Amino acid sequence: MANPGGHRPSPEDVSAAYAPICLLEWAIRGCRSTRYELLDDPDAGEKDDQQANFGLWRTPGLDPATWTEKPEASVMRTFLGSLQEPGDDFTPKPVRLDVQAPEGVKSLVVGKRNGSAALLLWQNTGIYDPARQEPITVEAASVEVRTHRKAVTVSVPAGEVVRLQL
Repeated sequence: MANPGGHRPSPEDVSAAYAPICLLEWAIRGCRSTRYELLDDPDAGEKDDQQANFGLWRTPGLDPATWTEKPEASVMRTFLGSLQEPGDDFTPKPVRLDVQAPEGVKSLVVGKRNGSAALLLWQNTGIYDPARQEPITVEAASVEVRTHRKAVTVSVPAGEVVRLQL
């Protein structure tokens, strides 16, 4: 965005990286969340109207043929698709596991009706400094996961959600 005052914008790829993590942070708190805006408001030229640029699709004009998807839309489509479990509410079977991770690594187990489960892991850290307008280098975290069947060590890069099938 051309307007660096007030709300400090993040690049679209950074917003895309944060989106699934934000959703998971809400989920582990038992909250429901929704997207604030689906479409940008038309903001031709400099892209200096902050309120016009929070959507998942760029809309340079009113003609839908000119609209283009931002990276966050694709990332969330893939992420939510991987979690999709259509049907009535159900309670998955409990999963016994031990997660040994550095501080700041979070996890959530998601279960399917067929009895399978996956462990989602992510680092609760920033990957971009909006004040300096530059990326933050964060080392991948080494996480050990033990179940009654196996023990594995996985690398959890900052800005990504790692899915481990249990």
